[in-house]
Amino acid sequence: MEDPQKIYFFAYSEESEQIAQLHGYLEEKGAKLKPLGDDRLANVAEVVKGSSVLASNAGDELEEVFNSILSIIIGFTQEEAFQLIQDWGNIVLSGNFKGTGWQSQAGVAVIVFSNLFHFYDTDPKMKLYTFKVLLELAGRARVTEAIDLDQSTVNGYFKEWNLSKDEQISVLHILHKALLADGRGRDAAEVMTKLLKTYSDSDASKIENDAIECVRTAIVDPKAFSFDHLLHIKAIQQLEKSKPDLFKLLKVFSYGTLPEFKEFVKAHPDFIKSQLKFDDSSLLKKIKILTLITLSEANKNLSYETLKKELEITNDEDLEKFLIDVLQSKAINGKLNGVKKEFSITAMEQRTFGRKEWQKLREDLANLLENLQRTKKNLDVAADPSQLNGLLHYR
Repeated sequence: MEDPQKIYFFAYSEESEQIAQLHGYLEEKGAKLKPLGDDRLANVAEVVKGSSVLASNAGDELEEVFNSILSIIIGFTQEEAFQLIQDWGNIVLSGNFKGTGWQSQAGVAVIVFSNLFHFYDTDPKMKLYTFKVLLELAGRARVTEAIDLDQSTVNGYFKEWNLSKDEQISVLHILHKALLADGRGRDAAEVMTKLLKTYSDSDASKIENDAIECVRTAIVDPKAFSFDHLLHIKAIQQLEKSKPDLFKLLKVFSYGTLPEFKEFVKAHPDFIKSQLKFDDSSLLKKIKILTLITLSEANKNLSYETLKKELEITNDEDLEKFLIDVLQSKAINGKLNGVKKEFSITAMEQRTFGRKEWQKLREDLANLLENLQRTKKNLDVAADPSQLNGLLHYR
């Protein structure tokens, strides 16, 4: 039985003593390890293997023990260290190291593999492997926001590490799953869109599953309200023939409204649960939000009566509850007027972004530039009043 009064000082020992302490500690925690021998690499490999028991009974010592193992591993040659890190990665990714947040087992593993990722700064093979482990762990711990996953950063890694197309696809798959696990559906959809564009025409057999997942992720994401860009991706266009029902539903969410959605559900009553693995009620709420956006494009002041009719909501109280949910979703900004029985829209998500929207954006930016130039002139005059005298004299 483990002595509760025993204290370990792994980080303050000579390496051989440190390995022996870790070996003894892990055996006391229940690891079945071979005795230590003269082979340093074999001894540390045994310690790494034994670290799997920490998933169930490490307590508050997990980070200290992991950091101790890390400090030993980085003392090996890169080839030997890579072997040990791969073994360690398999252990922490086994599913036993769980939890969310930095204090969880998965969170501690994120910290350790982040240190490994940054330590081996010149070895592309090591960087790629530790990055993939780091992504999966971060998704599990729901701490992906702490990692720089900007598209330009990830593209930079691909170039710096000279990754093949298949290696890039592998990373994007892991990144997509990590973002989904962390509740970042919109970011995951952007990654999947990039992934689909990575494939070539010769990858038709591989591409369909990813195209299906891209559409599914976008439709079920409660924060996604724009879908028409997906219709321009060749891999998704091909679903019109191979998965016509899914493609039809995508078009409904791209520019359709509540009646089209109800018609689809009537024709395919089990599709959403069986194919999208989602419930009808959540998508019903989403299509109502999209319908409201469409109504808002034509009229920024909508009466309660119009909204109840178009959204098929029976009374004012339920309508106001729905509108409050819409405002909280950030899909639409506006104000409820219970006295006038009216909903006023000030801003909203764009369902489509075509030539008309680009032209409007250009006009808005031109107006903004004109206003900024006018403001600059006013500031110049305020800073140097003599300019005002000159203007008056000139007139």
